Amino acid sequence: MNNNHARSELAKVTFTYDDTQRSEEIIALKTLVFSILRNLPHDTAINTIKTIEKNHQNPVLNSLCKEMVDAMISTMSVNTED
Repeated sequence: MNNNHARSELAKVTFTYDDTQRSEEIIALKTLVFSILRNLPHDTAINTIKTIEKNHQNPVLNSLCKEMVDAMISTMSVNTED
């Protein structure tokens, strides 16, 4: 395994989208991200989102991070057995 990490400001990736399906693609991507996060341990998922939010000055990305945290909180199972 290579331990060399690319700095985020140097890693450039380009994605395409279809204007006629743009909203569906955005929802599908959000669902994919949420599904991945929900399969991580809770603390790891929250810390991952906080790290992304802290390391980027992008309001749209920060809004997505907040949306993911809100979704995780709203789908958490609450143990009411005491």
